[in-house]
Amino acid sequence: MTQRGLWQVVVLGLVVGSAVTACGGDPKVAPQPGPATTASPTPTAWTRPDGVAILTKSSTGYTVRISDWNTGARVEDLPFQLTDGGFEPHVRSDLRYAARRNGYATIELYKPERDTGFVLAASLKDQAASFGGGKVELDEPRFNPATGRLWVTATPTKGDPYYLSVDPEQPTAKPRRESTRQAGLRPWEWGFDSKGALVETPDWSKKTITVAGSKGYAFKYATSKSGEIVYAGLMFTANPTYGRDAYQLLAELAPGDLLLRYVYPGANDDEGTVLRVSFDAKAKTVRYRTAIPASADRVVFQALAPDKSAVLVATTSAWYRVPLAGGGDQAEPLPAARSREIGEEVEVIS
Repeated sequence: MTQRGLWQVVVLGLVVGSAVTACGGDPKVAPQPGPATTASPTPTAWTRPDGVAILTKSSTGYTVRISDWNTGARVEDLPFQLTDGGFEPHVRSDLRYAARRNGYATIELYKPERDTGFVLAASLKDQAASFGGGKVELDEPRFNPATGRLWVTATPTKGDPYYLSVDPEQPTAKPRRESTRQAGLRPWEWGFDSKGALVETPDWSKKTITVAGSKGYAFKYATSKSGEIVYAGLMFTANPTYGRDAYQLLAELAPGDLLLRYVYPGANDDEGTVLRVSFDAKAKTVRYRTAIPASADRVVFQALAPDKSAVLVATTSAWYRVPLAGGGDQAEPLPAARSREIGEEVEVIS
């Protein structure tokens, strides 16, 4: 199966204007030098500013918003100049690239530009899967956190599904076939660990620690082949919520020390609650305490600060910085953020 010509680059034309000057005057008088010419400044590459980055969708489309961790002030907005209003983009953590599916045969690659936002840079097209004329459906673009390469799922009409990856710095280079894909996986059932290793749900090593009693609960976690936590959940067995883990992984602070957030917004009075869970896999013990209490307002998003000392909590009315050392009762309102300025759909990028 050939992969030649898989990437087609969108070429941007650059029009350069030049000025022509004519000199005249008395031939006995030495011509005076004209004004010094200054070279046009070379555009500097876009660099990611510090701050929490979220992908938000509003009536005007998708935008990456970067806000200051300490004040909530808007640092920069990067709107997407999409070819149509279709599928949601996946953004690399350094914000240098984004990609999204367009239809069933194309993956689009986007790059940020100053004063413009994310613009189309290249398109990954479908290809013939065999001499019989089969097609390959490309989907689920996401970036490997360790290598930065763009991975996509490839599902041919003939043969087994697989993964392709490409270096976004060289989009015209031949894509690399990574491995065979487990058939029937849904988009949330595959990803990467922090070292960039592929993790598929069937590869999980699943374990459960159950604590009995009137306040019994079951703590479930799964690890990758390297032993890294890739899933964690907590369900209170005395009162299971929808038969699933009511609290799921927000962040790992250290081995055996996790933050779990309530995942059923609007379901009951637990919305916005974050639990700090300590567990010992060998001793099969698990304990939890409330790190952030329930919110009176709808929670838009929660994000762990880079130094892991606090959680940024955005509600419909304001943003707060909640130190983890204070038991959640020392929430500091940020002075410059209002959640109504962002769209209804929000995803934390970093």
